[in-house]
Amino acid sequence: LATRDPYAAVARTEVDASGLTAISANPTYARAYRLGWAALRPGVDGPDRNESLWMSPTWEIYERWCFVQVVQAVRALFPGLTWTCKRSATVDIVRHVGTCEGTRVEVLLQRTFSTAEQSTSGMSSVSLQLKPDIVVTTEIGADKRMLVLDAKYRTSRKNVLHAMRSAHVYQDALRWNGQRPDCSLLLVPRAGGAPWLEDVAFHASHRTGVHVLSPDQGPDELQEMLRRWVAPA
Repeated sequence: LATRDPYAAVARTEVDASGLTAISANPTYARAYRLGWAALRPGVDGPDRNESLWMSPTWEIYERWCFVQVVQAVRALFPGLTWTCKRSATVDIVRHVGTCEGTRVEVLLQRTFSTAEQSTSGMSSVSLQLKPDIVVTTEIGADKRMLVLDAKYRTSRKNVLHAMRSAHVYQDALRWNGQRPDCSLLLVPRAGGAPWLEDVAFHASHRTGVHVLSPDQGPDELQEMLRRWVAPA
């Protein structure tokens, strides 16, 4: 396989999002990926590494990377909590839960918000069933907050504006014990697609927008954004 296209045609050590999208549709790549994934699904012999992130090509890699970054940032924001990782029967639904007396913090991957009639957890949608990429909730005394994050790896103006539909839907439709999200943001790997949506003042005014999260950044910007929306005043 390494001697065939598309592998033999790759001349750069790094590819962008559009390149990943193109190569993922190549039949040779797709077959190698499918067979490799089939071999790994039963598990790998050796110590239990507590693996919780199953990744597909292209966009899902960025989505899962964002989840890891958010978990690390939230743990740093609440250092006094005892953390556990929980999984549902569905392999891509993961919960990191931090607790101590009077405080409960959760970071959820692919959490389903069913209609109010079907929900038993207090997390519901007023209309259609929705599944945002990442949800952060905090319960600190009587104060409850919810932040919804949706990872999008395309960063052109057109794609960012189109992707904002999900942020608006989440902000309007999701409920946590009757409470709307405090904010719903897109996560994108590069700034500049729609700069006004990245402004903190825009987020404060409209409770939605875009946050840039890329490997080039340190943890401070992500922690500051999380502090604004889910940490106590």
